[in-house]
Amino acid sequence: MNELIQQESLTPEEIAVQCLAVINAALNTENLATREALMFVLQERLRALYKVLGE
Repeated sequence: MNELIQQESLTPEEIAVQCLAVINAALNTENLATREALMFVLQERLRALYKVLGE
């Protein structure tokens, strides 16, 4: 099943753009549960960014 999903490595710039998009979404939602979920996504994306930058 995992073979159906291609996971290509993202560049640091692509991950940074994803982080900016998540931040924008979090700032523009009034739903607290949605904002909290977006913060978890942001945390994961930032970890990925630090990992890529550390290589």
